[in-house]
Amino acid sequence: MSASNVKKFFSKVNKDEKLQAQLKKKMSGIRDIAKEHGFEFSNQEMYAHWEKKAGVKKPKRYADPDTCCLL
Repeated sequence: MSASNVKKFFSKVNKDEKLQAQLKKKMSGIRDIAKEHGFEFSNQEMYAHWEKKAGVKKPKRYADPDTCCLL
């Protein structure tokens, strides 16, 4: 399994209309389709790729003590 395989697979998807149509029909089977095309990766690697591509940032683990208040 490789995070680079995720990137390569989605690069191929961007160029291959037939593959795009196949993905639209089977969104829940993205990893199965990728495997058919020679790419193997975990769900975590796939989601990490999407988060990176979308610019998603993880929230801070703890609240900033300077911004907390008691009611």
